[in-house]
Order: sequence, then C-alpha cells, then structure tokens
Amino acid sequence: MDNSETIEVCQKQLEACIANSNNTSDDARVNASFQLAWALAHSHSSADVELAIRMLEDPRTLGNKAPTREYHYTLAAAHYRLNDYLACRSAVNKALEISPSCHQSLELRDAAVEAIARDGLIGLGVIAGGVAVVGTLIAALAKPRR
Repeated sequence: MDNSETIEVCQKQLEACIANSNNTSDDARVNASFQLAWALAHSHSSADVELAIRMLEDPRTLGNKAPTREYHYTLAAAHYRLNDYLACRSAVNKALEISPSCHQSLELRDAAVEAIARDGLIGLGVIAGGVAVVGTLIAALAKPRR
C-alpha cells in the first residue's frame, strides 16, 4: 500500500470514528487522528505534511492524553520534511526527554543539528558575498575621478 492509500484508509477510519462518536471511545478517535497525522507527515506532498503539523499541534488531536514519544517524533519528522530544522530539533528533544535512548530520535536530532549548521554556513556565505559586493561598490565610488 502506498502512502496515498494509507492516508485514504486513515481518513476513512477517522471519519467513521467521528460519525459514530456516540459509539466510539475517545481513545479510538485520538488513535485514528494520530494515525492520519502520521501518514500525512510521511507524505511526499508538502501540503499533506503541513496538515499533519496543524493536526499534531491542535490540542483536540490528543484529547486528554499526554504527548508520547511517537507524537513528538512524528511532529519533528514533519518539520524536518519542510526544512524547519529548529522546530524539528525542539520536537525531537521533547521525544528524547521521554525516551533518551530512542535511536530514531537521536538520528533525527543529529540530522537536524547538521542541517542547522549547514544552513548557518550558507547564510554566512551569502552575507560575506553581500559585504564583498558592497565593499567593491564603495571602493569604486570612492576613487577620485579625473
């Protein structure tokens, strides 16, 4: 089953929980919501990933349950997929507070830290290039004209 089929199955499960809210437990709805958010977070579509983040950040998604390691990891993975490495690092650190030895979370944190450093170096390069251009322009304008 590909990801779009997984998303469709998860959507139908959540819709069924909502439609049968009188006969469905809050846990079932929370689990269906999380499964859909997980599937969306692993989609190739950035719109799906953005929806996953909105769902995970919506307090109704968890109901009365405390956030789990899987919740924080899924949120971190979604942020990473959208190149929001600072938010990724924040969420994955929360996952590591719950489960410090989780290899997936450790690897994701390392990848986020590397991406933050790489982006920082690129930013410094852009700034340095801009300073060099401005310096050249100032020097050219400062030359006495004959």
